[in-house]
Amino acid sequence: LSDICYPCLSLYSYKYILLLLITPFVAIAKTLINYSVLRKKPALTLSSGKYNYTLPITYIVFENLAAPHTLFYRSLLNQAIRSLARNENVTITGVCSTEMIGTQAFIERMVASENLLRFINIQTSVVYDRFYPVKVVGEMTFCLSETYAVSFNTKGIHNKGNAQFIGSLKYLRSDNVMDNSTGKDLSVILFATQPYEPELTLNLLLELSDWVSNKQLSVKLRVRIHPRDKINNYTALKNVEFVSNSETIKESINSASLVLTRTSSVVLDAINYKIPYLVCKLSNFDEKTDFSFLHHPLLSVFNADELITKLSNFEAVCSDFKELLEHQFSQSKGHFRREETINKLLSAFNYDEKHSE
Repeated sequence: LSDICYPCLSLYSYKYILLLLITPFVAIAKTLINYSVLRKKPALTLSSGKYNYTLPITYIVFENLAAPHTLFYRSLLNQAIRSLARNENVTITGVCSTEMIGTQAFIERMVASENLLRFINIQTSVVYDRFYPVKVVGEMTFCLSETYAVSFNTKGIHNKGNAQFIGSLKYLRSDNVMDNSTGKDLSVILFATQPYEPELTLNLLLELSDWVSNKQLSVKLRVRIHPRDKINNYTALKNVEFVSNSETIKESINSASLVLTRTSSVVLDAINYKIPYLVCKLSNFDEKTDFSFLHHPLLSVFNADELITKLSNFEAVCSDFKELLEHQFSQSKGHFRREETINKLLSAFNYDEKHSE
């Protein structure tokens, strides 16, 4: 109970408790007033090519529960599924979502149900264990670790299904992870931002940029903005390249010598593509994020000075990263049981051998 209530109570000291209590009633009253006004307005019609969509204008009253775009998303998903179903060479057995707590996941589950398909989630991002009890929306949620599976099953409220760890789904490449690709020079640093505390991230990047400039290093600093972060938070940065929205995670990481982040699951992609990484823990939030890969002591820094010290001995960083690969992610510890993990994933959608390709 304390885990659920703490973040709420921490926002309101005792003198604001009355405000906390009346806020829901104010919201309900405003919703009813807006609905009574907008229900008299004509419906909104949008056209895209040969498709026409009609949207009751009252829909926007409930934007916090079901934003207007969800109506179109639901329609597009249904059309995509039905279009695929018309192909005699395609058998659709389920819908898989990488969204876990947003409105999209519920729309995807609704569409799957309407088309008599299974609905499954795959966790692709790390979450703060204490403050974000994640609801298991699908029949199953495949987690990034066993710890997450236990946490989601314990803290999820009215879970639809079961959270489980079947293997590292980001590690399904067939090539051998134990190669020697971790020894290249430090020429490109990729920083992947997170959508919180941007001022801390900005200060770190400013010091990093100054270090590169003052030392006249031949190092390119690239910044990949999180989809929920804003590039305007980093306009003070100079001599920095912002990654284009059209560039994929794979392209960004493969072009880097080193990946930096705070709590992003991009570290999993770095491990997958065998690119060294460092985690920058700039606040208590970073320290308490529940994901073991973010807490490797030799691949963590707590301020700009520690980061610069690490970068000044990049060869040691590569060595520490290689040790991580060898000892924490070896075949013997089960993290790369590729065929077994794929078979478990396929079986979740009731695939048989003829569909396994």
